[in-house]
Amino acid sequence: MQIFESLILNQLNAFIVKYNLLTETQYGIRTSLNTNILLTDLIHSLTLVYNDPNLIAVDIIVLDYKKAFHSIYHGLIFENLFEIGLRGNFLFIMCSLLGNRTHSVEFKDIISKISVTSDVLQGGKTHH
Repeated sequence: MQIFESLILNQLNAFIVKYNLLTETQYGIRTSLNTNILLTDLIHSLTLVYNDPNLIAVDIIVLDYKKAFHSIYHGLIFENLFEIGLRGNFLFIMCSLLGNRTHSVEFKDIISKISVTSDVLQGGKTHH
C-alpha cells in the first residue's frame, strides 16, 4: 500500500506544482520549503521590521495541521480535489481509496461495524 500511496502523492504533488496551487509562504508540506526555511524567513522578516523605525508591531499566525487530515470529512476532500481541477482516474482512485470504508471490532461472537468518513489509512505514507 505504501508504494501505491507514494505514486498517488507524487501525482498530487506534480499537479499542485504544475498549477501553482500553493502560495509562496506555504511551508511544511513542500520539500523545498520546510519548517527550517520558515524559521530562516521569519528571522529575516523580523530583522527587517526591527530595523525599520516606521513599523511598530509584527503579527504572526502559525497553524499546525499535522493531524488535521484525521478530522476532515472525506466528502469534503473529494469536493476540494474536484474544485482544484482533479478529474478522471485520479479522482476516481482517491474516492475508491477513501470512500466506503468501514471499521470493525470483534469481541467474542459480537461484531460492531461503523462507516469511516474521516481519518487516514493506518500505517500509510499519509499517517504520521
